[in-house]
Amino acid sequence: LTNHYFQVHFPTDLSGSSALCNISSFFTCDKATLSGASNILGVPISLIGIFTGLFLFTPYLFGAKKVEGFNFYLLLVNGIGCLALFFYSLIALGTLCPMCTLFYIASWAALFCYWKYSTIRNFDFVTAGSYSLIVLIAFGTTYASVNEKFQQKAEVAQQMVEQYDRMPVLGNPDIESPFILAQATENFEDAPIQLVVFSDYQCPACRVKADIVHDIIDRYPGKINAQYYFYPLDHDCNPFMQRPMNQLSCQGAYLTACLSRDDFIQVHDDIFDNQDTLSLDWIRNYAQRKGVLDCLEQKQTRDQVVELVLASEKFRVQSTPTILINGVKVEGVFPLHALAPIFDALIERAK
Repeated sequence: LTNHYFQVHFPTDLSGSSALCNISSFFTCDKATLSGASNILGVPISLIGIFTGLFLFTPYLFGAKKVEGFNFYLLLVNGIGCLALFFYSLIALGTLCPMCTLFYIASWAALFCYWKYSTIRNFDFVTAGSYSLIVLIAFGTTYASVNEKFQQKAEVAQQMVEQYDRMPVLGNPDIESPFILAQATENFEDAPIQLVVFSDYQCPACRVKADIVHDIIDRYPGKINAQYYFYPLDHDCNPFMQRPMNQLSCQGAYLTACLSRDDFIQVHDDIFDNQDTLSLDWIRNYAQRKGVLDCLEQKQTRDQVVELVLASEKFRVQSTPTILINGVKVEGVFPLHALAPIFDALIERAK
């Protein structure tokens, strides 16, 4: 988890974050990692988890009963914290981080064992002070490392641009998408920045990416062309899927295809904004308000969506979100500050 945090916030390459942290659209670490609850002053809270685990071994290494007693209170506080984070992820973020969830389960199991099998309940101030000192030293060291990473930003930015330049240029899709997020020039390839987004309406990481794409567009007005391509993780309209993972993704794509191109950004944002409570009724009610309910069931609507999905084939899209930056494929979620050096370089070259 700590490694994933640094991969996302301080990427040194474009390889993306750990696949173990992104199992599905619901079990994903990215949304939690990018939330404010992921860190304290830039230091990942997963560090607390590391030391909680290490401290539990202390009484068994040294046979210290007073440490065992204090560990009960440590696990009690840790268990309450895990419960708060669990509900925060479930309710506020609409996702569960798989590695966090494993830690929650292990924490609650350890607390149960201490409650059931240990009779020692003393609060030892020496142990509390020792633990606190160790954690403060670790946090201080990590905080200094985080600050150093911010100071190395220019050097890392240059490395990101150099790596981008070494990656293969795959070109743009063979067909242009009618769904435009930004249009600086009439011809897609005339803009300094050409952004292609393959996305799934029910993918939480795609929702995060959608906000980042809006930030990119706001930062580079008149410099960027951005097109949206459907890549629902649902076999109803995605020939590359063997089974449905997100069973409303195709329905969301059908709704988008039925509406006027001028309505695209609005429906794109509305679906992502309502992702946590998205339902077939919500989609059908939206279509009815727009007067396109019959369109949802038409074969030509599905055919249009499938055509845009098939445009991903030559890029071997395997997960969402996947983007193309001037024909170079980048998978996963990267914050704006990580991609900005590449965009700045592309604009400078276009001059």
